[in-house]
Amino acid sequence: MPFVMIEIHRPLTLKEGQRLQLAARTGSSIGLCILPEGMGSNSAETRWRVIPVFDRQREDSTLMRWEIIKNKTGTLGAWNVQWDPKTRHLHVVSSPGK
Repeated sequence: MPFVMIEIHRPLTLKEGQRLQLAARTGSSIGLCILPEGMGSNSAETRWRVIPVFDRQREDSTLMRWEIIKNKTGTLGAWNVQWDPKTRHLHVVSSPGK
């Protein structure tokens, strides 16, 4: 499935957000906008927060906490995930929870 990721440095208008969402849907792709904390778009289907988690067990920790903080069609939740550079995959290392 096609995937597009962009980083935004100014607030999106509702119209701009809806156009991006429509383009992703029309192209049967996933669109991901990286936004600074506190800046969002009302047209977003979901909104996530990703923060690093300190792991004393690893010298080079890639442990992250992914939280879904807005979801127009589902529930909210949080997961600890870790990047595996060998397999180039993300692994969920905790059960979904809040």
